[in-house]
Amino acid sequence: MIIRKATLKDAQSIIEIQAHCFPKDESCSPQKMKKRIKSFPFFYVLEENNQIISYLAAFFSPVPGIKFSLLNQIKSLPETSEYVILLSLATNKPHQKMKYGQQILLYFLLKMSKSNNKVYVVCKKEMIPFYEKYHFSYRGIKHNSFPNKVWYELEWNGKEEHL
Repeated sequence: MIIRKATLKDAQSIIEIQAHCFPKDESCSPQKMKKRIKSFPFFYVLEENNQIISYLAAFFSPVPGIKFSLLNQIKSLPETSEYVILLSLATNKPHQKMKYGQQILLYFLLKMSKSNNKVYVVCKKEMIPFYEKYHFSYRGIKHNSFPNKVWYELEWNGKEEHL
């Protein structure tokens, strides 16, 4: 198993994983995915036997918490900040429940703990227990027009001893 920074060569595999894990109205276009791979400072893939199994995408935010409007401002996102938004964590369907998502999340959180970043994530209600296992704290409901659904926001405090 290898975890590494994503490249544009990985885009098709990442797009396929996204298509299997998220409804169309929650997915970005292939062009936007490529922009994210190029622009996001934290875009990792987990691969095994030269096959991408999981990916994680995160970016610096100028403000605490999730602001979906930032996704339309990729070019103007800060190059550093104490706030990091974990936008997407996905594992290919056949490999779910096999701890691949856990491995890439822990890799990311270890990096965040070394720089004392606060990490925010929004998820659906059924995913809250997954993130709580890694010491994310519930912050509240995030009403948003993306894509007009209720999201739940969680925050991670950045302590390595919680990993």
